[in-house]
Amino acid sequence: MKILPPIFSVTPMIKNRSAPAVFAKWTASGPIGAGRFREVDGVGKIERICVLPEARKMGAGKVIMETIIEYAKKQGYKKVKLNAQTHTIPFYEKLGFTVVSEEFLDAGIPHRTMEKPLT
Repeated sequence: MKILPPIFSVTPMIKNRSAPAVFAKWTASGPIGAGRFREVDGVGKIERICVLPEARKMGAGKVIMETIIEYAKKQGYKKVKLNAQTHTIPFYEKLGFTVVSEEFLDAGIPHRTMEKPLT
């Protein structure tokens, strides 16, 4: 599968920056991954990162994350956070995130909150 450069659509942030921005990663045959970014309690929150199983381990998730992080920096955020499923923590650690919470269940799946300062 040939991976093309990131193409993303951004929902305009309205006044309070609470409208989410949506990002997608594409190949010649269609979308293979996506993610969402929005402001929660004054912090940039990355949510709903997903990549099709057949496109995993090919860099799509990393490109989506790097694109969202760069977007957050340009919007002036000082840090971003996310709630990671526990089995994905090593992926996010490689991107500079650190665990900042105890384990909790979301939809019956173990998660931990992670943060990354933006400098």
